[in-house]
Amino acid sequence: MKEFFLFDFPGGKRELEWPKPEQLLREVANARECVLGAMFCYAPIDAAGIEAVAKPYAARIKSPADLPAVVSSMKQSAIADALAPLVKYKREIDEFGVDKTKGEPRELGWAYFLHTLFSRAFPHDAKKKPTAPILLAANCGGWQIVKKALPGKASDEEVLASLVGMYASLARKAEKLAAKDYVAYSAFVGNAFSAIPERKSFSRLPEALAIAAQADLTQYARDEKLLRELLFEKAFARCGFAPYVSTETINGLYPKLKIPKPRGRMPRK
Repeated sequence: MKEFFLFDFPGGKRELEWPKPEQLLREVANARECVLGAMFCYAPIDAAGIEAVAKPYAARIKSPADLPAVVSSMKQSAIADALAPLVKYKREIDEFGVDKTKGEPRELGWAYFLHTLFSRAFPHDAKKKPTAPILLAANCGGWQIVKKALPGKASDEEVLASLVGMYASLARKAEKLAAKDYVAYSAFVGNAFSAIPERKSFSRLPEALAIAAQADLTQYARDEKLLRELLFEKAFARCGFAPYVSTETINGLYPKLKIPKPRGRMPRK
């Protein structure tokens, strides 16, 4: 079967046949960046309001190394209170007035707040809100995937859920491609974060970010800049504060749109 990679995003379509590893890495990294930039356009949040909350913290971030100290200086409860009215999620109330919402809407606010800070440490070009279908399809070295989002045809929450699922797959594949030896790199990451439990903890987040900042990735990285960025994402997510909308958040808030964990038929090395 022919190997290929296709990413059709408003403003540019990328299609490769029999892509070389370095080509695939470049295209997957670009697709990940596009999807992450578009994701929050469909989240029920007051983006400008959240950016205002983040502004004094973002101003102190000049590089990834600044993130641990900046996050350490935050008061979680104060930020949570500031974010609460900036999330426009409509809670699920039944005919008896009982709140049936299973997830925490404020997670959407936290995701964009942290994304704003993350974007200062790892800047990328701003993306406009897509208004045309987005398609990701690939068959490369055992990675088989077909995902699409339909802006303009589907509801905002459906588009958001589609983009979140697409992002999870792209981020996972980008990490595999950015590492020289993914098995060795995974073992290194597991050991580096071994002292930090994988559960929601804002107090442990600065420690996790410091580990990401100080990790020596030279021997593991094919693309050290990208691998470092993904390692910081992993540090945020490990402590339950991802700088993107996670599949867990979507599955909690929109159970009818439940997203399966990405697999993509990637063989173990």
